[in-house]
Amino acid sequence: MTDETPDPPPPVRRRPVPWVSALVGLAGLAVGALAVGAAWLVSGPDAVDRRPVRPPQRIGQYVPIAPGTSGSSGLPEALSQIKARNEHSSQLLSESHRGAGALVDLYVDQDIRQQLTVMIYRAPSPHPLYAPYEDAASQGLAKSSQTVEEFGQVSCVVHNDPTPAGQTPEPESAHAVTCSRTNATLTVEITPNGTATDVPSMVAALVDEAWSSVI
Repeated sequence: MTDETPDPPPPVRRRPVPWVSALVGLAGLAVGALAVGAAWLVSGPDAVDRRPVRPPQRIGQYVPIAPGTSGSSGLPEALSQIKARNEHSSQLLSESHRGAGALVDLYVDQDIRQQLTVMIYRAPSPHPLYAPYEDAASQGLAKSSQTVEEFGQVSCVVHNDPTPAGQTPEPESAHAVTCSRTNATLTVEITPNGTATDVPSMVAALVDEAWSSVI
């Protein structure tokens, strides 16, 4: 038996606590953390990127709704209300992520009948998105009423029209509820408002396009 004192155990390395989104339904994105991280106002896991988010000039065929938007003439009061609502929503979204740069805006097509609610903020969110479990088979359905589908780096919550078990759901029976893409420093989320814009793969492509335009 010796009097040697055993070496102390190595120090436990604490892993940084992941950021948690304060808004239900915000989900998955991936932008280069190195590129954006270099611009953080504070370094480290608790950093907050407070840089303003400039709205993309165009996302596909959609543009931010404004007085000059085709089809918006004669609606100055409604446009003013939408602008005020989006500004308040942007502020609340920022506050929910400790002051991170954030934007909420409404994008419309040429006749403003098809719309997209776009949220962009410089913080992460859960990925993939979440949909509650359903036992579709016990309900006699081919697919649950809500599922999560992924398109590359974009995650979408999808509503599925009822299709009897044993049958193949038609492509047009799937409708995007919301789609998002995220990484450690950025989230882009799009919610379509209009049946012509809710094809999941198309909404996912719009998310990617908006993502690539954020500086």
